[in-house]
Amino acid sequence: TKKRNMPIKYEIFGKDSRKRKFFNRNEINFTYLKNKIDKLKLKDTVFLKNQTMKPKQKLLNADFLIRPSRRNDNWGRDIIEAMSTGKFIISTGKDSLFITHKINGIVTYKWDSEYLADIIFLYLQNNKKLCSIRKNACEFAIKNFNAKKNSQTAQKFFLEVFKN
Repeated sequence: TKKRNMPIKYEIFGKDSRKRKFFNRNEINFTYLKNKIDKLKLKDTVFLKNQTMKPKQKLLNADFLIRPSRRNDNWGRDIIEAMSTGKFIISTGKDSLFITHKINGIVTYKWDSEYLADIIFLYLQNNKKLCSIRKNACEFAIKNFNAKKNSQTAQKFFLEVFKN
């Protein structure tokens, strides 16, 4: 997005894994990311942050969530929180457990920065599509992530199971 002069800033949240695998060539950690940011001259665009204790607050202040996954899982707490705050989500993954491509988010099977830049540019140029996806994400969250409703469903299930 920087090459395309899009005024986007990225904050990367998380922490290094405590488990170090001997000779793990695919490890992406804080040092690797910092070196890559320096090498690509992205210090003014990409900012490394530690794990946050207030992810909801960070998401409320963000415009969208980009979630690359090395396991191709496009679900998790970050997705749930982003959907609950009505964010535009781009995620890598191979299932549609939470995100349905182009309905309540964008799902791509493979990480391709050029393609993702195209997606971001396309949706930034089409506010109607962007708002529709954000609205659908929020509606999905309201319907599927309701703690009271889900606990009642679980309670009903277990009462039926243990009834006999």
